[in-house]
Amino acid sequence: AAANADDIRRVTRAADEETIRANVSGDPFRFGVEFEPKALPAPVELLVGEVTKIRNPRSGREMTAVVEDKFTPVKMPDYGLFAATRSVPVPRAYLFSPDDNLRVVADKLRAHGIVVEELTSPFTNAVERFAVDGLWKLERQFQGHRETKLSGRYRTETVAFPAGTLVIRTAQPLGVLAACLLEPESDDGLVTWNFLDACLDPGKAFPISKLMTNLAAPCRVAGRENDE
Repeated sequence: AAANADDIRRVTRAADEETIRANVSGDPFRFGVEFEPKALPAPVELLVGEVTKIRNPRSGREMTAVVEDKFTPVKMPDYGLFAATRSVPVPRAYLFSPDDNLRVVADKLRAHGIVVEELTSPFTNAVERFAVDGLWKLERQFQGHRETKLSGRYRTETVAFPAGTLVIRTAQPLGVLAACLLEPESDDGLVTWNFLDACLDPGKAFPISKLMTNLAAPCRVAGRENDE
């Protein structure tokens, strides 16, 4: 990394600029919400180790162990990629209320380096809202969480947003990360990790709206002192 520092800076700067440009004037990019494994374009050599049976020194039971320094390169498909089988369009901005149940959302976004703004005057516009049809939690805990999953559908509604509504634009360097955290069906977002559990009920709208057009309303950067 040190030897290629200038190239790394150039590539990351170009990626930031492309994300901003695409979410200002380009077609909405799509965010995958369902996936399947995908092989690399060509088979690759993977090392297949030789194994033997030995006795476990602790339990005394027989176990399989790898023989050190004995392996054979074998060409085979490497399923090291994932391909989206279903995706949703990412908005120009996400909007949500700064109420107590959603304060943690704003805090997590800031902790990741995502810019959080707020409306300085009321704003009315058509938005996409996710109607929650089903909600379930995985039975088995993972890293101390029972992951939340949602099913539902989008519908277009005209919503009046008051001043103080929080705005997360996707035309920023971490716009893709914002989508990953805020999309209701994201497999690794704030819904999954239980940060929105208090706001979710089947039959009700997801509390974060998606604005699919450029925001035509005055905003300012929202700090924690402005949320209180």
